[in-house]
Parts: sequence; structure tokens; C-alpha cells
Amino acid sequence: DWVAWRASRLSAMITDPDDPNIYIFLRFSFLSWLLAFSSSVLCVMWVPAAKGSGIPEVKAYLNGVRVKRFSSLSLFVVKIVGTILSVVSSLAVGKEGPLIHIEAIVGASC
Repeated sequence: DWVAWRASRLSAMITDPDDPNIYIFLRFSFLSWLLAFSSSVLCVMWVPAAKGSGIPEVKAYLNGVRVKRFSSLSLFVVKIVGTILSVVSSLAVGKEGPLIHIEAIVGASC
């Protein structure tokens, strides 16, 4: 039975200090937290314009509105690195919005 196996496995991980699976889980959790934290630090501290999906900025740019810092190199790099770090850290992130913004930055630069 799957539920009984899962419950017994979880209780064994919690109660047995010599079980290597708890260390694997803790390493995975810490690595995911570290990647998510580094992605958020990039977006909050370095380039605040990289927050969000970027689709509203692309719509405004296509409608002729002058969007500040729409196509800067730092925004481009932070969008790419932040999206990669967020997806790798197992966050529930939609990668389509940032990719549209990255493509629009490339298109506006040409």
C-alpha cells in the first residue's frame, strides 16, 4: 500500500538519525532555498525593474509608451539569471512572461 509505505518511510526519516535520506532532503531543501533567495536578491537589490513577468512593460512599449529601463543590459542579464535560478529552485514560476520580456529586449536592441 502506497500510503502506508510513505507514512512508514517518513516516520523512519524523522526518528532514525542515521537515515541518509533526511540529509539528502535537507541538502535539497537548502539548495532550493539558496537558489530562490539569490534570485530574489538579484531582482530586489540589483535591478528592481526585473520583478514580475514583464508582459505589461512589453505591451506598454508596443503601444508607444516610453518605459524607463526597458532594454538595459543589466535588466536583460538579471531576467535571464533570475528566471533560471527560480525555475531550478523548484518555485512555481511561469517562465513564459520573463521569456517574452527577454525576447522583447533583444528585439528592441536590434
